[in-house]
Amino acid sequence: MNLGNILSRLYRIKYIMIKNFLLSILFQKDHLLEEIEKITITEFILRAEKSKTDTALFCYRNPIVKTLIWNIKFRKNARCLNLASQLMHGHILTLNIKDPLIIPVPLSPKRKRERGYNQTELIIKGFSGYEITLDCVTRRNTLTQTSLPRHKRIHNLKNTFTVRRPEKVLGRNIIIIDDVITTGATTKEMARVLKIAGAKSITVQAFAH
Repeated sequence: MNLGNILSRLYRIKYIMIKNFLLSILFQKDHLLEEIEKITITEFILRAEKSKTDTALFCYRNPIVKTLIWNIKFRKNARCLNLASQLMHGHILTLNIKDPLIIPVPLSPKRKRERGYNQTELIIKGFSGYEITLDCVTRRNTLTQTSLPRHKRIHNLKNTFTVRRPEKVLGRNIIIIDDVITTGATTKEMARVLKIAGAKSITVQAFAH
């Protein structure tokens, strides 16, 4: 191993340690997380603001929704994951889509290495009665969407997704699942390549918008 590779690994380890330290401060257990870990699904629904779009369940700016999402994305909180999974699963059932294939929005290899997991994959892991594929669509490394202004996000995502197994999506009704939709540029680009690969229909659903 040459010096460049060693320095690169040390830098990545240092970055992860600093990030985890800052997150531990940022996400010190607050009263909202304590409440989420105790409340029922019905109580969560009553307190969470519904999304005004037809592509998401809840409004991301709602404090209890944001707290749940952040604790899934950055802390892999088991109770938050369980709530999100049950709520999304119940919602998907109401869509009445015939024989759907569920595909989570993939993370780039770099982001997945840094985080250690794809939070959307964890949310759909508990779905029963549905066909789920995790290796059908891949995503190349790009700049983080949240770091870019709205007008640059579409260009940043151009050709970022690749359908590795087109035979899986050919003629299928696809449901793309994401944790949070902001501008919708990511899911639109993913839907575009799936349509080119032969998908019959594409539905996008997220936990929050």
